[in-house]
Amino acid sequence: MGFGQDFSDLNSGQDDIKLKGGTDSTTVGNVGDSLKTNVTNFPATQPVSAASLPLPAGASTAALQTSGNASLAAIDAGIPAALGQTTAANSMPVVLPSDQVVTVTQTRLATFAAIAIADVPGNNKSMISLVNTGASVVKIREIKLKNVQNTSVTGVVVDFGLRRITGHSAGTLLTPETHDTNDSLAGTITARIGSTVTGESATQLRKWEMSSDEWGVGTADSEADIHSLAELFPFYSDYMRDVKPITIRQNQGVTIKCQTNTIVGSFDILILFTVE
Repeated sequence: MGFGQDFSDLNSGQDDIKLKGGTDSTTVGNVGDSLKTNVTNFPATQPVSAASLPLPAGASTAALQTSGNASLAAIDAGIPAALGQTTAANSMPVVLPSDQVVTVTQTRLATFAAIAIADVPGNNKSMISLVNTGASVVKIREIKLKNVQNTSVTGVVVDFGLRRITGHSAGTLLTPETHDTNDSLAGTITARIGSTVTGESATQLRKWEMSSDEWGVGTADSEADIHSLAELFPFYSDYMRDVKPITIRQNQGVTIKCQTNTIVGSFDILILFTVE
C-alpha cells in the first residue's frame, strides 16, 4: 500500500496519516485490501474475536429445533413405559405391509373309509387289508370291528390281530368311500377282503378278542353288550394327538387277521384313513 499524505508536517502533530488500500489506492476496508501485522509470539495460539462465523451447508445451530423436538416427543409418547405384555390401549400400533400378512387356514386331509360288511372269519384269514404302492402317505385314523351275527350259532372267542404287510392280491377288491366327493383315491391304494398277503410281520400292532356268538335286540347277553361297546371303543383310534398314527408308506400295508381256526360268526370292519 502507499501513504497518501505529505510527511513534511509530521513534527507539528497536527495532521492525520491516512492509509490507502493496495487494490485501488482508496481507504483500507475495500474487499481485497490487506494489511500485514507483526506477530511476536508465533507459534503461540492467537486470540480471534468474531461476532459470528459462517457455517457449512446443512450444519445445525443452537437455535430451537421445533419440528425435530415435536417428532421426538411423539415417538417418546408412543413407546411403552415398561417392557413385557400390556393392554392394547397402552401398546404401540404397528401396521404390517400387505406382502407380510400371513393368513392361516386349516387344511383337512382327504379322508376315506374302507368297510368289510358281514365278513366271515376263517383260519388265518385276512379279514381286510389295505396296501399303498404309491408315493402318497396313508395314515390310519380309526379301525372299528363289530360283531353283527344275529342268527343262532355256536360261537367262539375269535382272536384278531393287526399286522403290517408289504402286499396283497386276490380276494375281493373293496372300493373305499370318500368323505368329500372332490377327493379321489389313487389306484395305488387298494383294500381287499380275504386277500393273500405278503410280507406279514411276526409282531402285532394291535390285538382284539371278541365272541362270534349271536346277539339280538333286547337280548341281555354279553354279545349285545360287546356290540354296543364296539361302537364306543374302536379297535384302534388316533385319539392321542402326541402319538403318531399308524402310517403306511410306499409298498407298505396292514391286515386284520383272524388268528383263530373258526368259520363261525359275522363281523363288520371299518378302516378310516387319510391320504397326504
